[in-house]
This record gives sequence, structure tokens and C-alpha cells, in this order.
Amino acid sequence: MQLMAGCTGSAYNARKQRRGAFWEDFYHATVVDTEEHLARCFTYIDLNMVRAGVVDHPSQWPHCGYYEIQNPPQRYRIIDRSALAQLLAVEEDQLAKVQKLLTGGFEREPQWSAGVAVGRRSFVDAVKGELGYRGRCRPIEKCDGGWILREGAAAYGADTGARMAPLSRG
Repeated sequence: MQLMAGCTGSAYNARKQRRGAFWEDFYHATVVDTEEHLARCFTYIDLNMVRAGVVDHPSQWPHCGYYEIQNPPQRYRIIDRSALAQLLAVEEDQLAKVQKLLTGGFEREPQWSAGVAVGRRSFVDAVKGELGYRGRCRPIEKCDGGWILREGAAAYGADTGARMAPLSRG
């Protein structure tokens, strides 16, 4: 993920002839299965500006995937439509229809912000296996429409600093 983020930032900076950080704050990476799971993840991301109160619908935010799929630009496309159609197991001319069918509730879905992997059970099991010892304590749970490999439990004392301060000598 770091390699992809670094390449994306470098390419953008070179294209725009700018310098500096591309990604602001930390972000959470989730490995996502194909087809319905990937479509739901894209929809969730496209609704970020709606949840933030910036727009009422993703169609009003020209910098998201929803906008580009619904209104494909003639030049400077970001989305590889044929690759996306293949990953979603639909024909390329059906992308806009699939995306419109999936828009709905604007609430947060924890699998996208608290999951390590989301998808079919076999996919999530495979990701957990690839993690080796780092996957041992991560639970797999059923979630809306699939399975999720959750983050491990927080490190001991990660959120107890304020409560423990009166007990410390320092």
C-alpha cells in the first residue's frame, strides 16, 4: 500500500509540477474482494462527501468515481472502465446502471473503516492466511453481504492515558 500511495503521489506531483505531501493524515487500507463487494466499496467512498455534508448526492461532487462513471470525460479519464467492468463482472456499458442501483443509505459502514479485508468468506480466509502471525488474533465476522477480517484488538493502554495519568509518578 505504501508503494502504491508513493507512486500515486509522485505521479500527481510530477503531472501538476508541484512538491510536497500528497496524502494528508493517516488513511485506512482495506483489501476488497471483486464484484458486489468492490461495487459497494466504491459506493461507500463516493458517499464520503455526502456524509461530510459537502454535497447532497455524489453526482454533485465532480472529483469522485460516481461522477466520472456517470459522466465519462472525453479526455483525462482516471478510471479504466474496461478493467473496472471486468472486476465487477459486468459489461462496460452497464457500469452506470450498476452504480446507480447501489446508491442508497448514506450512513457509515464499519467494514470499510475497521476491516482489514472484506468479501466472500474464502477471500477473507485467504487474506488472513497471507498475513501469517499478524492475522492470528484478527477475528472474521459476518457483515452485511459478506465477511470481514477485523483489525486486531487495540494495544494495551492505547486509550487509557488520561485515566492512568493520576497513578503515574511523573
